[in-house]
Parts: sequence; structure tokens; C-alpha cells
Amino acid sequence: MWLDRLRRWLLAPGSWLALAYCGYWCALALDRAAVAVFLGPWAGSRVLAWRLTPFGVMIATTGYRTIPSAAFFSTLPLFLLLLLIAGMAVAGHRIRPLIARVALEFSALWAMLLILLEWTLVGRTPAPLIRRFIPPRFVWGVSPLLWIFLTIGLSLALGVAARPIAGPLIEAARATWKRTPLVIALLLVWLSMALVLAGAFHVSSAARFLGFHALEWLALPAGVCLLLILIGLAWKRPGEATISAPWPAGQSVTSVFAGVLLLIALLNSQALRRWYGERTMSRVDSAHYEVLSPPGAFTTEQISDFVAARETLLNDMAGRLHISAGKVRLRVIIYPDFPSMTAATGSRHANTVNGITVRAVLGGSIQQVDPAADAQALLHALWGVPSSERLDRWTARWLAGEWDGGDVSEAAAMLDRNTGHRSLVQLLNPQLDGVISPLIREPMGGAWIASIADQGGVETVRRLYRSKTSDPTAANLAASLGTTPQELERRWELWLYAYQAGMPTAATPSSAGSSMRMPMAMPMPMTMPMPMPRESEAPGIWPDFFFRGVSFTHEGWSGNGGGYASDEAAAQLHDIHDLGANAIALVAYAEARTGDNQIDYADSEETDEDLGQALWAAHALGMKVMLKPQLRVGRDRSAGEILFVDDDARAAWFRSYREFLLHYALLAERDHFDLFVIGTALGGVSSDVGAWRGLVADVRRVYHGPITYAAAWGAEFDSIRFWDALDYIGVDNYYPLLDASQDLSDAPPTASQLLPGADHLADEMGVVSARWHKPILFTEIGYPSLRGAASEPWSEDDSRGTSPEEQAAAYEATFRAFSGRAWFRGMFWWNWPSNGRAGDPTAGSYTPLGKPAEEILREWFVRVAANAPKTQESVP
Repeated sequence: MWLDRLRRWLLAPGSWLALAYCGYWCALALDRAAVAVFLGPWAGSRVLAWRLTPFGVMIATTGYRTIPSAAFFSTLPLFLLLLLIAGMAVAGHRIRPLIARVALEFSALWAMLLILLEWTLVGRTPAPLIRRFIPPRFVWGVSPLLWIFLTIGLSLALGVAARPIAGPLIEAARATWKRTPLVIALLLVWLSMALVLAGAFHVSSAARFLGFHALEWLALPAGVCLLLILIGLAWKRPGEATISAPWPAGQSVTSVFAGVLLLIALLNSQALRRWYGERTMSRVDSAHYEVLSPPGAFTTEQISDFVAARETLLNDMAGRLHISAGKVRLRVIIYPDFPSMTAATGSRHANTVNGITVRAVLGGSIQQVDPAADAQALLHALWGVPSSERLDRWTARWLAGEWDGGDVSEAAAMLDRNTGHRSLVQLLNPQLDGVISPLIREPMGGAWIASIADQGGVETVRRLYRSKTSDPTAANLAASLGTTPQELERRWELWLYAYQAGMPTAATPSSAGSSMRMPMAMPMPMTMPMPMPRESEAPGIWPDFFFRGVSFTHEGWSGNGGGYASDEAAAQLHDIHDLGANAIALVAYAEARTGDNQIDYADSEETDEDLGQALWAAHALGMKVMLKPQLRVGRDRSAGEILFVDDDARAAWFRSYREFLLHYALLAERDHFDLFVIGTALGGVSSDVGAWRGLVADVRRVYHGPITYAAAWGAEFDSIRFWDALDYIGVDNYYPLLDASQDLSDAPPTASQLLPGADHLADEMGVVSARWHKPILFTEIGYPSLRGAASEPWSEDDSRGTSPEEQAAAYEATFRAFSGRAWFRGMFWWNWPSNGRAGDPTAGSYTPLGKPAEEILREWFVRVAANAPKTQESVP
């Protein structure tokens, strides 16, 4: 009896959900993977990276050799889906067994849904969930009237095909139980598809941010599903077509097993991929290490040196713990670059630690595996994996004893003096993880563990490490150490002060906004002496250095294909260098909101490792690199709209912005960026001169290269009053070269017609340079390849059509007007995508890639380089 109930109420409906899920993946594989993996290589396309999730597949390819090939192969998935639909409509009823037929009928319905949504909605709706579900492939440049007729014709054709596909599906659903009502059968089919849709749209997570709006966007595809299913009611079952009733138990078990197996495989696709890859790796064993690496990635000598260095490191760390390494065995897997590391682990960081296994990048910008990774694995082997990830990292950092090549305690003491004191409460607070820089938090945490070791010994550290709290606070840590939170804070401050006492100090600068103390109150306030500002070190840039640069923008995806650390990016940097450029700008975005002091840079798509790899690759080619942290303020908003009337709110925003800025200033100093931008187009707050002078002073404490501010063109550029504190006057130049009232002709203007406007602009900027006695740098400049770009370079309105000729003319006029001015130090052209895939000559984008403007860049970069002092081109 209970087995019958299990079949009726669990296995039977579960089998329908499983078959709907399997059918979804069959259609998705045809739509997203079949062409890229199996057919694309015939046209010269190669898969660079891929990623599977339970509801999606993402594949990055090299693209196709020719435009016709690209057009054909990008459209081919549509024909594969149509072929599936036609086959099921004509011969689907002949397929046996029943579960295979039902799965393929679901596949055909999914194919119809994909086609209808792609054809009718992509590019015509702002719905973020819809756009996430379907790729913008099938939006061709047809007239609205023709598009309407094509849509009607396609819908009618799919409706006709849906009848013999959905009909048998409903008939099979009615056989799930004895005498299953028609309404229940319809709900069974529709709910199976709707639940899969909810997973594909990430409705549960989206609802946390969008609320009921997430369900509104789900309603559209769910409604289309219901309509396709209802069409099946018009189907008439042939006399010979019979379905056993009720739904066979064996088929229920088989379909549920297949669906669960598919889901488990997709949930663990990264682990399965990693396991398979590691089976083929080269292996070297030593006393305490098993080291694996991809075949041929490293020489035998390199591996031997690496293993010897790790053995020495492990023995030193064991000695610090006052134990013998004994039978400890650690497993280290090294990858030669970030793409291979990301493909294997899904992580874009330089290393990961899982138990006693370390996976790390060794190559490119990463010349040594962080000793803290070995320390973390060693602690796991000796003391177990702790409840707190934070204490895990901090204790490992203390055990390694190193931070960026120096002593971690000395580094923490210097950071405390140069950036301000962080209390233990602040360092432990998870809500401040996106506020306090990890380049501050981790060495500070390691130093705090060092203070515990100095005061109580290794056994005290072990007791702290093994405390049973996943989210430690000062109160529960103090309790585990037998003291009070106030005493713990006092000891932490005194310990830091002992390191700082021998350092040269000077009076704290009195500029507004330069307070070194964090805004949150400390339990035991203590006045700390401030560091004497260091003399600026030679930045490696001559005073008259001319930046022939482009803004190199991160264009990747979650699998890291095309991003700053990718192989595509490295190839694009070679192309940029061959163009004659001697500099690039790397842009790191953080999310902000108008009227809010929160700035989220912790989840930036441009990770610190990505930025470091792009910097390393550019430096290897002899190019300078500008780091440009920038705020992104939602859809259709700009950072210039950040504005505060209330003084307290403005002060809170500047404190948050200071933390954001310090993170990237520390990164710029550590990785040796050549130029640093302290702000971009923040017109709503750039009038607070005192606050910005304070920020300049704070940045110069930690970064010793030249700095600038990227003012927005127009009112903000004219109103900045702290240029004297900077090394360059920076401007994001989107000034028009031609008055819009004069730009009425159908023909695009020539460079000669634009030159008077460019010369007038250069004359006005020369006055600003003379007033402040500072050179001017275009931190960003660009013109889209659109008609009207010269008169409205800030606009991407394509109503007047594309015009690569006008873009090239604007480039030419700008170079003619500015390149010979003594006060001008160059420009960074917007933009050059890191994946190199935005260079369609027919597109109205800003990039010069693949357009006539690219040749203008080449010509002028070569000309300017020929006229530059030879020493400029050889500065390290």
C-alpha cells in the first residue's frame, strides 16, 4: 500500500518535473552549446572557456574568421531548434519508450519558448531576468512593420507545430493516475515547466532584490508556456495511439533518477571537471608535499626549486608552532596562469585552500605562491579546520609571518599609522568587509594573532583558533581568552604602538577630511602619532611624458573568458602595443547609490588579481598603466548625481569613499601602477575642496606615484579648486567639436571642419593649465561611430545612423589640435575591450577597434612617438 502511495504522490509527479528538466537541457544544449562545441571549429572558432550551472551553459569562443561565417553560425542554433520542433511535430508519436518521447516533447516546447522570447523580446525589453535567460542573437535590423509580419508568421507556424506536440504530452499526463482530470493533467505539465523556469530565472535570489517584480517577469514566459500547452487541447488522438494507465512505476523511477543524476552532475560540474583534469597532471612527491601541475606547464628544474622552497617554508612554520612536521602531507596544485586556474576551480583569486589541498597560480603576475596558503593547509592538518573562516585566514597569515615580502607585524603597524587605526571590533565586523580593504584587514588580522602569540604563546593561539564560533566577536574571543573586550582592545593598541614607537613621526596634517581615525567609536581611545609623509619616489615617468593611451576595459563573464586576466586580453595588449600606444588605463568599478554612503567594491568584476595580471602584461610590453577606480550608479544614472545637502551625510560618504580609495591606492603602490586617479566625474561632491585635499594627503601616504582627478567635461572641470595638490589636471573629455545647430547635413563633417572647434577647446584648456601651472591629461576621451558624434560625443543616440567616418574625423581633429601643445600630456581613448570582440565596423560603439579610427590612432601614435625624446620610450 505504501509503495503505491509513494508511486502516486511522489514518483509520478516527480518524474514529470525530472522529464521537464531533462527536456530543458536538451533544448538548451542545441541552442547554446551544439554550434560552439561541434560546428564552430569548422569555421575557425575555438572554445576558450566554458561554465555549467544547473540551469545554464556559458561558452566563450574566439569568434569566426569571416563576417559571413559569423552570421551563419550565430543563426544556426535557430535552425537546430526548428529542426527539433519539426521532427517532433511530424514523427514524435513514433518514439518509444514513453519517457524518451515525453522528454523530447518537453524539449520541443522549450525550443518554441526560446525562439518566441528571443525573437519578440531581446532588445525590445529592459527586463533583466528575460535578458539573462536568453542571448541577444536573433535581433536583425529589419523594419518594425516587417518584424511584425515575421513575428505573426513565426507564431502561427509554432502554434501549428505545438498542437501535435503538446497534445500527446497532455494525453500522457492524463495517464499519470487513474482517471486523472484534464485540469490536473494541464497543471502537471505546466507546473513542471514553470518550476524549471523559476530555477533558470533565479527567482528565489532575484526576489530578495526585486521583490514581486521578479515574479512579474517570470509571468511572461510562464504564460507563453501555458499558451503552448493549451494549444494541445485541439489535438485529436489517433485511434492506434494508446498510453498505458496508470503511469508505469518503472518509468517513474527511471525518469526521476535521470533528472536527479543530471542535476547532481551540473551542481558538481566544477568539481568533476577539476577531478578529471588532475588525473592527467604531472606529479612530484617530497617529504611533506605532493605537487601536481599540468603536463609541460613547468620545467623539471622549476618544479624541483618550488618543492625545495616549500619544504623549507613548512619546516620553518612547524618550528614556529614548536612541533615537528612529522608525517604531515600537503597537496599543492599549481597552474601556469589565471585562465587555467579559473577553469579548474571557478575561482579568480591567486590561490584557494580546501583542507590540506592548495590550488594556486604560479606565473604571469604571480611569481610566488603566498606562504599563507601553505600555512592554512598546515593548520588544517595539525589543528583541524576552524569554525571561523576569518580566524583561519588570520592565523595562517601570522604563521606565514609575511605580507608582500615583508614582516606582517611591521606591515600592519605601518598601515595603522598611514591609514588610521582599526579596532578589533571593526576588523571582526563582517558588515565592514566591503568597507575595510582586505589589503588592510588581513595583515592587521595576522598582526593581531601575533600579538596574542606574544602575550600568551602558541597554545593560546591554538585555543583561539579552535573556538566554536563561526562569526567571532570581540566579546566571545575575549571570553575564550579569559579577559574582557575592553582589555583585548587595549592590549591590541599597545602592541601596535610598540611597533610604531621607533618610526619617524610628524604632526598630523590639519586638512579637513584627513582624519586618520575610523568613524566608529573605539572602546579605548588612544592618540597615535602620525607618520611623516615620505618623499615621493621616482615614478618612472618623465615630467614631459606623453601618454599615447587607450582605456582597456574589462569585458568578460563569470567564467573569466575575455576578462583582464584572460588569454584574449593578453593578445589585445599586444595589438594595442603594436598600434603604437605606450599606456593603458585599467578601470575598476564599484557600485554606489545616489543619496547613500555605501560603496561596494568587494564584488567588483575587475578583481585585484585581474588588475594585477593586466598590469604585468602591459609592463612586460613596456607600457605605462593608469589605475582608474570609478563609481557606477545604477541604470541610466551617473556618479555626478551623488549629492548631499546634509553635512553629516556628506561626511559619512567621504569616509566610505576614503576606504574605497585607500584600497586601490594600496593596490597601486603594491603592484607599481604608474599613475593613479583619485576620483572620476563626481561633480556633486567635488566642490568640497577641504575633503578632497584631505583625500589627496591620505593617498600620498600610501601611494608614491603621480596622481590626478578625472573631472567631467564642462561645469565640473571649470569648478575644481584643488588642481594644485595633484600632478596632472585630468579631464574626461567629451566636449563637442561642433555646435549641434551647425551639424545639420546628412554628410558627416570632415577633420578640417572639426579642427576650428578642437583648436578653440585647446586654447581654453591652455588657459586652465597656465592658471594652475599643471599639465593637462585626458583621462578619458571618446567619440562613438555615430552620425552626430562630433557635436554630441557623450550621446549614443543612433537615430541618425552609424558613421565610422565621423568618428575618425573627430580623432584626427583632436590629435591635430592638441598633440603639439606644450602643456598637454596625452590621452586615453575610450575604449578598447579586453576580449577584442566589439570591433564591428557597422556598430555605433565607442571603440575604434576594427574601424577607420583605429588607423588614425596608429598614424598619430607613431607620429607622436617619433617626435618624443628617446628617453621617454626607455623609462622603466
